Parts: sequence; C-alpha cells; structure tokens
Amino acid sequence: MAGGSWNHSVICVNLNWRLSESLSDTDCIMFDSNMKLDIADAQLFFYPDCMLVCDDIQFFENRYDPKSAFAH
Repeated sequence: MAGGSWNHSVICVNLNWRLSESLSDTDCIMFDSNMKLDIADAQLFFYPDCMLVCDDIQFFENRYDPKSAFAH
C-alpha cells in the first residue's frame, strides 16, 4: 500500500515472509500488493497487502505482461 505507515509495512513484510516460508512444500503462491485481485462477478477489484493462491490462477486475455529484466 503506497503511503502506508511504518507499522503497516513491517506487518506486511513479516506476514508475506512467514507465509512464503511455510509454502515451500505446497503448490500455493504468494503475491504482494503489486498484484491486482479482480472479482469479476461483483465488479470489484483490490490490491491486497498479501494474497495467497492455492488454486489455478486465471489471467485476463488482454493482460500486459512485460518481459522481466531478471528473466533467463
């Protein structure tokens, strides 16, 4: 969350780190606040501080996915 407090940032970092650590033996994946969560049926979207996905990820057909500078 842009403009969040120091405490909010520390909580989010710790939560993401701890959850990511516990997912090493699962098919689940963690996302941070840069990933948009779209609930199409409700016509709502959010940028949650922490998102855990343990199911198939559904992407929009027309999404823009630039090449990463770190991709191999």
